[in-house]
Amino acid sequence: MNRVRCATVIIMSIIMFCSAFAVADAGTSNKALAKRWAQKHYPGYKVVFVKSSSPKILHRAGKKKVYIEVIHTRSAGGYDGWTRDGYYVAYTKRVKRGKRVTSYAVWNPHNNICDDVVAFIDHGKVRR
Repeated sequence: MNRVRCATVIIMSIIMFCSAFAVADAGTSNKALAKRWAQKHYPGYKVVFVKSSSPKILHRAGKKKVYIEVIHTRSAGGYDGWTRDGYYVAYTKRVKRGKRVTSYAVWNPHNNICDDVVAFIDHGKVRR
């Protein structure tokens, strides 16, 4: 009986150890997904990540760059949240109130229109 308990504890420890790495890697998957999406839809363009409300976004036409805006928000509960600047952001799935969510907005590199986001990535999903 003691060997069975010992084996169970070892197996559970291995499962917990492996799952910790899977959870830690989840934050970078959205960034990688955003980069892959931009490279696929705009081949030959350089992918540039910028902070939220960066002035570079307003002068992006004519450059061979795809700007991806990194947006940090706090969830209001449900499918929406707010940035520190007071901007509203919708999510692809329900989120508990108060949770921090990092989203990525891919801007259209062909024009300077201030609200021309071609894709929005969060929770491992892409919205167009």
